Amino acid sequence: MKLSAAVSTIILLGGLFSQIPCRAAQPGRLPVPTAEQQAESTEIIAEAFRAQYEEAKTSEDKLALAQQMLLLAMDTKDDPSGRFTLCRIAKDVAMQHGDLPVALNAATLVGKYYDIDPWAWRTDAVESAVDKLKLSRDQKEASEIVLQLSQLAIGDDRYDVANELAAAALKLANSGGDKTQIETCTQQAKRSAAILDGFKQAKSAEETLRSNPSDPAASAVLGKFYCFVLGDWHRGLKLLAQGSEPDLQDIAKKELEKMAEPLELGDAWWEIAESQDSLVQEQIKMHAGLYYHHAVASLSGLTQAKVRARLSSLPPIKFDDPVLKMPAAPALAKPVVANTSPTTPSPAKPTDSKPVPINPSRITDIWHNDTYRTTMTRQGKSWIERNDDDKKVRLTYNEVERDEVWVVLYCIERKNRMRLHKTGRAELEKNGQWAWVAMGHWLK
Repeated sequence: MKLSAAVSTIILLGGLFSQIPCRAAQPGRLPVPTAEQQAESTEIIAEAFRAQYEEAKTSEDKLALAQQMLLLAMDTKDDPSGRFTLCRIAKDVAMQHGDLPVALNAATLVGKYYDIDPWAWRTDAVESAVDKLKLSRDQKEASEIVLQLSQLAIGDDRYDVANELAAAALKLANSGGDKTQIETCTQQAKRSAAILDGFKQAKSAEETLRSNPSDPAASAVLGKFYCFVLGDWHRGLKLLAQGSEPDLQDIAKKELEKMAEPLELGDAWWEIAESQDSLVQEQIKMHAGLYYHHAVASLSGLTQAKVRARLSSLPPIKFDDPVLKMPAAPALAKPVVANTSPTTPSPAKPTDSKPVPINPSRITDIWHNDTYRTTMTRQGKSWIERNDDDKKVRLTYNEVERDEVWVVLYCIERKNRMRLHKTGRAELEKNGQWAWVAMGHWLK
């Protein structure tokens, strides 16, 4: 039987990815469907979407179809090959027509259920966006998304990918022409390049420590990478304490053994930060800020003024550092940090209990963004969005509308509207139309 052009196109898109070899799945994830399974699923998809694809004449129509396929993939529970192939076709259509969020959502869904590297899909989508997006507004928006991806890749220890994505974000920002975004992307590109370079040195040091666990030089290299680059002080301090650099060894031992007062530790780490490269200074100063936070309320005069000034120069600090376990004096229970902006709430200290997923058809006061790994929490009529990794406040919203299906929010920083569906998907309002930008789920 002769296939229509629309069905042939769907089969072509589905067949492109069937060349991926099938391998044994990692625990908890499904294996990639075989080429034969994907081919069979492609034919079923072609039949199911025949009418819609033949009617889709414009890019907008075809992107809407891609979103339909991705929604269907989310609802497909009993056909692993079908869900995988739906994601792949949706990603390809989105890439062909320059819709980066849809392509990234497809990668997120596949990475969640299948034994495949989602970063390969994400970098493919970004490369396509760099080539296809021509409007400065679209380039700027894509640059912001890719910049977040670069930071997520660092959190996944994918430093090579982070470096590649940061370069792509900078390229998009340069094309978009927004000076602020260009500067932000330039800094991230430098940071990711430094992290990648540090990782290469740390990897060599790690190999040395396997054969000689107390090697001072290797301990210093790996300890600085953990603490100064990644901000993982829990792993890095012990290495610095046995390292070859006396100043770092001394302060690390004092911190681990609780041999110094908070002010002394804060001053010592701040001084060390001033002697380091600018790319790692903030990470070290943030650690110093943890101790300044514990000390500030008990200080007075010029010393207190100095500490307050230093604290106010830092981003909002996460106060649940795993290293900082000393009990605070009663007077320090609710310290005041000078010059904190009233519009940017400080992160709340997490509790031991973790939110758990609930029935996807129910709206609650906590929504998790699976695509960008952030969590939004309702506080009265306001919503606060924080990064999952460092708990920093990312964006703030005002709730403007709510019913049984949607929660509509207004982003204060970006001055746009977003709505969260009861199924978990998020949409942004663009030119009077709602565009799907992320997948998530509600928590309790």
